[in-house]
Amino acid sequence: MGLDSPFRNWSRGSLLLKIYAIAAASIITAPIYLLYIDRTPPFERLEACSEDNPETAEDPCSKVIPSIVVLDKASKTRPTIRVRYVTSRPIPGRRCPGTVHQEFFDSLGFRDQQREERPAVPASWEDHPTDPSKAIFVGNPVPVPRNLEPGRIRFQSTTFRYCNFLQELMHRPIVRSGPVLEFFLIVIDEAGVQQ
Repeated sequence: MGLDSPFRNWSRGSLLLKIYAIAAASIITAPIYLLYIDRTPPFERLEACSEDNPETAEDPCSKVIPSIVVLDKASKTRPTIRVRYVTSRPIPGRRCPGTVHQEFFDSLGFRDQQREERPAVPASWEDHPTDPSKAIFVGNPVPVPRNLEPGRIRFQSTTFRYCNFLQELMHRPIVRSGPVLEFFLIVIDEAGVQQ
């Protein structure tokens, strides 16, 4: 019995040492793991206006402003659109800088992609008229490409946001696309004739 006692104490100490090591490793790795699995954006964009989801004064939906755009090829300036998204209410204090990419699709398919590295920040926020769990995000002006075919144009915006340093370090942004919004494009050529 006398020979067993030192070995028993040693294994009890070894067990405590292992428990302390596991606890210390958990304290260090748990926050890193939580930062790694964090995929919550500051807000979510909701559905677009459509025949099934018409806009009313009490219930606005996401859309392009203006709904009809005139592109005069003789003019040096390009028309711009703004996007009004109905979103979930932004999470207070959640700052997630990032970039935004816009895509334009015309009747012939994919035509132009604005891959500008510009900040993904709204021009303004508005309160939803009836639903306190929603907000309205009004985007910055987006120039309409000159090479689009006239007719119905679909527009989609994709954001790449970094909400913590680990996402930035690992180049693992939170990516959100859509919804696809539509507007009508009228093109006037250099001779002043509508195409």
